[in-house]
Amino acid sequence: MPKKIFLNGLEDTFYIQLSEKLRSLGGKIVDSNSNSDISVGMGTNSSGSVRIIPANQDFETQEGSIIVIHDLIIPNGGNYWGGREIRTIIQSIINDYTITPTNKINYWVNIRDVISAISTIIMGKKEDFGILSLCGRRGWSDSDIISETDILWSRYNNSINYSHTTESLASIPSPVRNTEQILDNRPNLKPLHDCIISCGGQGWHPVESMRTSIMELIAEIY
Repeated sequence: MPKKIFLNGLEDTFYIQLSEKLRSLGGKIVDSNSNSDISVGMGTNSSGSVRIIPANQDFETQEGSIIVIHDLIIPNGGNYWGGREIRTIIQSIINDYTITPTNKINYWVNIRDVISAISTIIMGKKEDFGILSLCGRRGWSDSDIISETDILWSRYNNSINYSHTTESLASIPSPVRNTEQILDNRPNLKPLHDCIISCGGQGWHPVESMRTSIMELIAEIY
């Protein structure tokens, strides 16, 4: 029998992508909590045995399970779930504005990785897991994002203006080192990792690259 899932809360891009992923995994989206095996709420005003909350919003702790999402990138999905800072940087580079980097470190994560992880948890959940924090594994400074965006915007701009050169078409390595950068401000991801494994997944291993996310945001903003 397919798992019957009741979704409620903010019906935005996040909601749509989660419902589509759950259906692809064999879940059945139902229109009544009383007819469901599990209820999932999205946003601060939602309810459910699992609630999904953006870290930039205040929320009340209730019984059941809560997933708090930090630094989420949703191309064409607005800023409710986060992402305002990185959109501001990319918009400034596109408009050729001066940017003053802050010292803040963000752990950006793409919506596709988040939807994959949460769907695994919903489909495999057997008991409450309390509060889980979810974010990317690698820390990104504003300077990192500026360096990456400068390169990608230049390539994008050359493409749409047919102004590529041999040098611009060459493979350009990332100016940001590839090692995982972890600082004290990163949320503890071990409970999330362990929960995904207990629900039948492989743990928390986001696969979408920052370059992919930046290019998607460039396309959205431009």
